[in-house]
Amino acid sequence: MKSPVYRLFIERNQGFENEARRTLTELTNFVGVKKLTGLRYFNRYDIEGISADELEIASSQIFSEPQGDRVHRETFPPKDGETVLAIEYLPGQYDQRADSPRPIAKTGRLGNAPRSDDRAMRPRVRAFG
Repeated sequence: MKSPVYRLFIERNQGFENEARRTLTELTNFVGVKKLTGLRYFNRYDIEGISADELEIASSQIFSEPQGDRVHRETFPPKDGETVLAIEYLPGQYDQRADSPRPIAKTGRLGNAPRSDDRAMRPRVRAFG
C-alpha cells in the first residue's frame, strides 16, 4: 500500500526572513522588477514514507524551527493581490534542502516516537524553495 504524500509550507516569521529579503533585492536590483514591493518566501516539502504522527514531530523538529517559522500544511494562505512563483531544482541537480532531513527521518525515530510499523520504506522528501 502506497503511503500518503504530505505537503508542508514553511515561512519564516517577521525578523527571520533573510531569504525573502535577499530574493527581493535580487529581483529588484539584478533582474529589474522595479514594481515589486514585497516578497513572501516559502520552502515547500513533499514528504512520504512517514505516518501522520511522525509528520507532526518532523514538522517542528526537522523541517522548521519553532521560534522562527510558521508551518502551513497542504497549502499556504496567499493574500489578495499576491502572485505565486515556484522554483525547483532541475532533475539531476543536488538538492541539499531535500537531502538533509533524510538521515534524521530514516533512523526510524523522530523525537521520542517509535516508528508506527516496520516499513522498510525510507522517507522521501522533495523540497521547493
